[in-house]
Amino acid sequence: MTNTYIGIIDAHGVESLTKKESRTSVLLHLRAQHNRQRHATYFEVELEDVAADLLLKQAKDDPIKAGKLLKVAPSLRVPEEMCKSMKLIPNPKLDPYA
Repeated sequence: MTNTYIGIIDAHGVESLTKKESRTSVLLHLRAQHNRQRHATYFEVELEDVAADLLLKQAKDDPIKAGKLLKVAPSLRVPEEMCKSMKLIPNPKLDPYA
């Protein structure tokens, strides 16, 4: 079954991934906006539940690799103001506090 998943990807890769709910969506978008120094980017993506489970497991094991996999998803959507960051991340060198 396909669902809409949302989350945050930043300089260190996929930080979070969960099924979309309106309340969660707003909170994650705000959190990404407040962490732009790490190029935190809110995203939405259509995934099969099995694929989402695999991506979440990958994010726990290797968030950078998960970020690279996420970026090639054809249904990936990000807010226009965060599009430039998607071209740069994942890249831990972009985190000013690393």
